[in-house]
Amino acid sequence: METMWKREYEDTIMDFLTKKDKRKIFFWLDPQAGLRLDTIEPPKYYDGKADVEEDYNVAFFLKMQDAEIQYKSIEDTVIASSIEGDPLDDLKRKIEQIMPKFRSEKWPEAMKKDFNGQLQAFMASLFEAYQAAKGGAELYIPDEDLSDSVASSKDKDLVQQLESRVIRWTRQIRDVVQLQDSQQERESIRPSEEIEYWRSRKKKLAKIKEQLDINLQLKKIKSVLK
Repeated sequence: METMWKREYEDTIMDFLTKKDKRKIFFWLDPQAGLRLDTIEPPKYYDGKADVEEDYNVAFFLKMQDAEIQYKSIEDTVIASSIEGDPLDDLKRKIEQIMPKFRSEKWPEAMKKDFNGQLQAFMASLFEAYQAAKGGAELYIPDEDLSDSVASSKDKDLVQQLESRVIRWTRQIRDVVQLQDSQQERESIRPSEEIEYWRSRKKKLAKIKEQLDINLQLKKIKSVLK
């Protein structure tokens, strides 16, 4: 490790510790250069290829406020974490792990509903970004407790949230069905690419149909809204 350490790294660490505008510091192993660290994002050698995604490992520290770090308060002012593999996969996995803890907290009912609504909106956006990056088209289905459909149907906030989700599903399905490339793009592709294009479309629509047909949580949502 000593042979990988560079003198300028000490200056980078001091910048993070003492300068208000340096709120992040990243550590990673570059395939060519070895150990790297910087206060800006890691280089974009991650290019979406599976073999690179698996090797994408970055540790980082994040200051929660623009201030010089003090030893006494470092645990309260600095977050330490890492990204392992594909960044979206990693974020999705971590959020799913901590969601049960959020829901187990004892909060006032109004605060709990507001937080859960914001959390579901965030999870929906994250899930859709994940699907777009992976070339998928699955629908985000909120994991609300809908075991009592009658009681759930009387919760106006919950019903409004579910209705918004159904509207979003409608738009997503319409986008997949109506997806068309420009005439110029269609004319320039090879027959093999044309076949792959329609196979991809078929796969996306089949996955959505499968969710609509057999997903139990989705059926509960339909029951509540009826």
